[in-house]
Amino acid sequence: MRILVTGATGLVGKKLCIQLLKNGHQVNVLTRNVSSVKKRLPLPVTAFKWEKTDTVKPPVEAFEGVDAVIHLMGETIASKWTDQTKARIYKSRVDSTKLMTKAINSYSNHNIKTFISTSAVGFYGSRGNEILSENSSSGRGFLADVCIDWEEALEELKSSVRLCVVRVGVVIDKAAHFMSEIGTPLKNKVLGPLAGGSNYVSWIHLEDLVNIYVTALENKNYKGTYNGTAPDTLTNKEMTKVLCEKGGYKPRPSVPKIVLRLILGEMSTMALASINARPKRLLEENFSFKYSNFSDAIDEVYSRSVYEEYFETFLWLDKPIEEMATFFSDPYNLEKITPPWLNFKVTKMSTPEIKENTLIDYKLKLKGIPLSWQTRILDWNLPHYFTDNQDKGPYDVWHHRHTFTPLAGGTLMTDQVHYKVPVGQLGALAANWYVKSDVSKIFSYRTEAIQKL
Repeated sequence: MRILVTGATGLVGKKLCIQLLKNGHQVNVLTRNVSSVKKRLPLPVTAFKWEKTDTVKPPVEAFEGVDAVIHLMGETIASKWTDQTKARIYKSRVDSTKLMTKAINSYSNHNIKTFISTSAVGFYGSRGNEILSENSSSGRGFLADVCIDWEEALEELKSSVRLCVVRVGVVIDKAAHFMSEIGTPLKNKVLGPLAGGSNYVSWIHLEDLVNIYVTALENKNYKGTYNGTAPDTLTNKEMTKVLCEKGGYKPRPSVPKIVLRLILGEMSTMALASINARPKRLLEENFSFKYSNFSDAIDEVYSRSVYEEYFETFLWLDKPIEEMATFFSDPYNLEKITPPWLNFKVTKMSTPEIKENTLIDYKLKLKGIPLSWQTRILDWNLPHYFTDNQDKGPYDVWHHRHTFTPLAGGTLMTDQVHYKVPVGQLGALAANWYVKSDVSKIFSYRTEAIQKL
């Protein structure tokens, strides 16, 4: 099928597009900036510009030959709620959905049989310990009002289109905003429950959420509203305990409500909302959750250590996997794809050819300071993957996994890096503000250099 995806450059959208391509689908995406899509979404997708998402229908060309739409678009809610921010949150969801509905109803150049739209568990409002299913009534408050209007915007969709709405909970993933927000207090051993921690949190692991969208797309029995949450809801206090156990310490004293209000303003209502939403309909459909337990989800997020930072990037190239493997089996090719300001040079290898336990020595300059670096190849299984790990160098930890996967007639190259800077907690704070930026710049250059080569 040809699938039209909005919000494709976001956390969920990127993973969803990869999975759709793996399943053999073709993907169109709508974006405000087509020229930057190759950098933000380096996949074999066809991009169309939709700039005025709250006032103008998306371009008719984007719908040519499309069989289904997955609508993920929405301004982030994790920024301070000024009047302007709240207006953007509302328009990006409600107005864009109205325009998508009008486009599907009025354009005739498509064969759209399925429309999968997003909503959020904020629909229910804060409800204490009440168990909430898809049949539960709507709640009150800004987010509830947005979700109500968001879903009502779909009511005009023509009846011949199968409609699914996924009410998404808090997304759990290494790169998710939620994990980033709690990461700093967790790593600095000051994490405690919020305002006593009695509020329920409905969450979902990113891998399961992507699978919900794909299943709803491919299984015609899915229709109507589904809570996109894991079966294992828990309170903020219980969640904090799991996280702190992973960090090896006991939860710190609770953060008072007044402090949260001073820091977050009106957005504190979201942080303190108690939403105990259960995936009743998904369970009735026998949907298989990979991460139904919060502890298991956190084990995956912090698969190595709470105290390491994580960076991930991917790139699709129209090249066979064997050609990619040949390029990366030569460590001297790293010099071609590393920013010149690092002055990166391979100085020696412990074996004539790379294999497991090969040591590779480099020299480089970081901010003008000469450094030596030695990595060890932990595993070597080309053309599929290999892992290099720092033995000596500027980091306390540098663990880099390279994966190559056949995809859409080419190869998807994924880089997953776990790293830790020295100087303890002070170093961890530096990583958040300084090293992360450098790592991102290095891999951004690397992506562009590989594309040119």
